[in-house]
Amino acid sequence: EYVTAGAWDDTVYFFGKDNSTPLWSYATGGNVVSVAISADGEYIVASSSDKFYVFDKDSSTPRCSRSESNVYVTISAHGEYIAIAYSSESYGSGLSLSGTDCGDIWADSFSGSPTSVAISDDGEYIAAAGNTLYLYDICCTYEGLWTSSGGSNSLDFSSNGEYLVVASGDSVRLFATDNGTSLWTYNTGDSVNSVSISADGEY
Repeated sequence: EYVTAGAWDDTVYFFGKDNSTPLWSYATGGNVVSVAISADGEYIVASSSDKFYVFDKDSSTPRCSRSESNVYVTISAHGEYIAIAYSSESYGSGLSLSGTDCGDIWADSFSGSPTSVAISDDGEYIAAAGNTLYLYDICCTYEGLWTSSGGSNSLDFSSNGEYLVVASGDSVRLFATDNGTSLWTYNTGDSVNSVSISADGEY
């Protein structure tokens, strides 16, 4: 029903699917790094170079925001969890799990400036990449399940959370999320900027 976009004019736009005129827009005052929307369209998250924002679909006024540096953000399908990867000179790099009030539920540090973050639709797993790829169980224990060497430009979970696809340099890699097994790797011969996986993990 809805589409959100971050544009080169430092603005977050929110559209209904049937009209090219935005329902609302919000100027962040900085480069829009990432945007995401919950499956029901109720919540929108966005990040600029120094802050992340949470919006309700009915208002261009953020319900909350928080200052961080080099921020990547995404939201679970049900809108309950927001994953934030960030870095700063003062605190180093970190990964945090938030609700729609922008307050931390859980946080951890990791190595290297963040380049991507993903959360499974069911809200059970979170993945982030800097110099290393990290995967955490956020359903029950908030424990780091496994790491893999090499960063990532893009991450995506299958809807059931069983698989994680990773763009790493010039390669596409598929992992089993429960144990970090690398199921296969394909070298494209050129830099891979984005990846996506079907809901059932078949494609």
